[in-house]
Amino acid sequence: MKIQEIEFSRLIPADYNPRVALTPDMPEFERLKNSIETFGNVEPIVWNERTGHIVGGHQRLAVLQHLGYTSAEVSVVDLDEKEEKLLNVALNKIKGQWDYSRLEEIFQEYELEEAKVTGFTGQEIALILAKNDDVEDPAAWQDDEEDEEDEDPDFLGASWVVTLTFRSSRDAQRWIDRMGYDATAKAGKKTTVIRMEE
Repeated sequence: MKIQEIEFSRLIPADYNPRVALTPDMPEFERLKNSIETFGNVEPIVWNERTGHIVGGHQRLAVLQHLGYTSAEVSVVDLDEKEEKLLNVALNKIKGQWDYSRLEEIFQEYELEEAKVTGFTGQEIALILAKNDDVEDPAAWQDDEEDEEDEDPDFLGASWVVTLTFRSSRDAQRWIDRMGYDATAKAGKKTTVIRMEE
């Protein structure tokens, strides 16, 4: 394996790639674009010089082209097509599990808007910060249109994310003070996370 600067005209998208192609109107595209704009292209596209196919990084290529790039450093491999397909699936599938207590510690150091550059949505970050210690993957929670009423909505250990909107940070701070919470709504910041313990 070697790293090499390659013109995008030489990179052939793999027609078998099982990932859904990102388009600029998709939130995932915007999150990847924000990451590249903030940190640069730090994760190279994987390219098979034997076939010319992109093995990993189809989404990254789409975003880089959208941003006006015409070439990038790529990780070059030399594989037959059978090995190439297996690596493509592995690159798309192999992901480690998150240690949510460590993620929580990291996210506590940043304002929500700053933390969004990681690719987590505001809702996912809020759920991670909500101390869901008994939940294996709080970021995987999705709203279900067919949710039924909880039989006992006041069960112990439950966590909810509540979003309140104020006209200004001053109005938000007045509400925080009136409710007696230990938090500060900073001027110019759009989000303040408050933990409400039972």
